[in-house]
Amino acid sequence: MVAAGTAAPPIVVERPQPILPWVLAGVFFSMACGLGAAWWLAAATITESKSPPVSAARNAPPSEGILLITRPQQEAIERALSDLRGGMATHALSSLRRVQNENPRIPSLDYLLGLAALQAGKIEEAEEAIAMSLAKGERVSDSLALRASLEAQAEGDAGWKPIGDVMPAAERSLHEAVTADPANPFPYFELAMRWRLRGDNARAKEMLKSARLRLQPIDAHAAVDVTLRLLELQEMEDGSLPQLPQEAAAPADLFAAAYLGLRLGEDEQATAFLQKARASLPPELYNYLLADPAFAPYRTRPGLAEEF
Repeated sequence: MVAAGTAAPPIVVERPQPILPWVLAGVFFSMACGLGAAWWLAAATITESKSPPVSAARNAPPSEGILLITRPQQEAIERALSDLRGGMATHALSSLRRVQNENPRIPSLDYLLGLAALQAGKIEEAEEAIAMSLAKGERVSDSLALRASLEAQAEGDAGWKPIGDVMPAAERSLHEAVTADPANPFPYFELAMRWRLRGDNARAKEMLKSARLRLQPIDAHAAVDVTLRLLELQEMEDGSLPQLPQEAAAPADLFAAAYLGLRLGEDEQATAFLQKARASLPPELYNYLLADPAFAPYRTRPGLAEEF
């Protein structure tokens, strides 16, 4: 994809590296559940139009315990995250640079800058941002994983096998990432890929099982997509509701069709959509999505008790 007419330059490596894809996938997968947007969860205050000047936020002593982030800065980071997910790394990097110039105290900003710079092929900038994130003690496990991708790229073919008892730098960083946050699944997954490349499938399976235990049982993208669709339908007047579709496949479409059927009094069709969703989704995800408040008014409707 192209951002403002400028294509994000690729990261050139000597052989395909599996580290960067899972880093990016992890960020994009987790945007809705805290990984990509953790910067604002840590902020104590989001200021409105009456906020103190940005210079006050930048120069305020850490002992105050309050981090001021303006709404334009919040929106700029959200747009940058969207650009990253859409492959527009150069555009995202420019946006994050502007935010950093205004307010470098925003949590996780250095990590996001490192990620965007790495995607955009700005290796030196990525190294600097990752080092700053680690120095601040922010997103340590994720930052170490990003550092591992840079190290694997620098090591090339030589980095895939230990030399004697010397562990490659990228692998050391991944082990450090595991130590920093044992609940983070992605370093385990990447370590599994490295063991596979060495032909040690038994060790790879151990790492993959460890990664699976640490994966969130709820697909955050599906949860966000379903919730947004249900909110949109909830806000519609009865006379403006769309027609009930005959078929649906994606989770958002299935739950939206089920809600629409309930709203229109087509309980049999609504039940069919819910049954299809139940059959196609993991039980944890189905139950989580079915707990949406949009379905609350219909839980006691005769004939629907089994679905709820």
